[in-house]
Amino acid sequence: MPVVSGLYNGKQVSVLRDTGCSTVVIRRSLVSEEQLTGQKIMCVLIDGTVRRTPVAEISIQTLYISGTVKAICMDRPIMILS
Repeated sequence: MPVVSGLYNGKQVSVLRDTGCSTVVIRRSLVSEEQLTGQKIMCVLIDGTVRRTPVAEISIQTLYISGTVKAICMDRPIMILS
């Protein structure tokens, strides 16, 4: 899967588009407390495990989607090794 550059909070970030994913995922350490909505949702991962993850409202600019979106926050989202 291709990784491209995007912007989050004015900083360059790596963006992975996974067509099998139905939501936006962001590393929790990048999200401020003020961006958290207080909501938590259940997320089913590719290996079938279920995690309860906090939701944040963030602004992003990518090739795939731009604007204010709701994103789930994960401590360690999947990393791509090249």
